[in-house]
Amino acid sequence: MSIKRFEQMAEYLLPLLNAGGQEFKLNVARVTDIGILPLLKLENKRIILVDRIYTNKEYRTIINLATEHELECVSVFYKDGKRYFRSAAFGEKSKIKGVKYKQTRDLSLKDYTNEEVARMMLLRQPELIHLEKDNTILYYQPESARLEEELRRYRFTPIRFSYNHIENNTEEKRYIPKNRNSQRIYINTLLEQLADEIIFDNRTLKQNK
Repeated sequence: MSIKRFEQMAEYLLPLLNAGGQEFKLNVARVTDIGILPLLKLENKRIILVDRIYTNKEYRTIINLATEHELECVSVFYKDGKRYFRSAAFGEKSKIKGVKYKQTRDLSLKDYTNEEVARMMLLRQPELIHLEKDNTILYYQPESARLEEELRRYRFTPIRFSYNHIENNTEEKRYIPKNRNSQRIYINTLLEQLADEIIFDNRTLKQNK
């Protein structure tokens, strides 16, 4: 039987936490209206292993339950480009129409460079909910042909659509959309690669220095 994603996450994170002096244990709970919820547990601390796609309602239920029971929680998302950390630049990667064409055709993303467009992510509801309280997200990155297995922290900044290319022709009474921040597409910036020894501190994971 193949290893489950949350087991893969736990096998990587637990030794790092143990090395930092915190002996978390894997706990797989069954929660009403959510189903299986894998997490790492130590006293009142919880590390939520976000290994599958949750709806807006499901993820808010998890956060509300943690608040109700006065638990300190941090979420770690499974970074595979399909469930979470989905590229918005190229449609074939995220199975949506990519934003690259809006840049190359001098449309609403014309002010962004190729490198910035390549770092644009189409975030799912749990990622967006997390950003309501913190502009950084922790991801577990599984090993692949290109990437090493790692725990990474990224900062996210919403992209801004610019419609200055549309001429204001009052005779045609053409509608001109307002320049605005995207509600779903963000540029990622890698802040930190956590390794060796990590600790749960102040509702997040940190390098044990």
